[in-house]
Amino acid sequence: MSGTAVAYFRCSSLAQAESGLGLEAQRSAVEAFCSAQKLKLVSTYSDEGVSGSTAPQDREMLPRAIAAIASGEATHLVVARLDRLSR
Repeated sequence: MSGTAVAYFRCSSLAQAESGLGLEAQRSAVEAFCSAQKLKLVSTYSDEGVSGSTAPQDREMLPRAIAAIASGEATHLVVARLDRLSR
């Protein structure tokens, strides 16, 4: 695989977001994956303190990440784990 990627990060609790642990772990996992797959990470989008049960269109940053793909900014959307997208 090769190309460009945007990353989407989400953590449910504000405490987790403020500590950086949840987002840092996700960022590390995504960067490792992109490196292994020869994907250039061009943008990142984060929704902090947002439940996985929140509809995608009701989040601030997920629609922007998807729009980046639609506009051709990147060819791939990468998340650390599938549950970062939804429950």
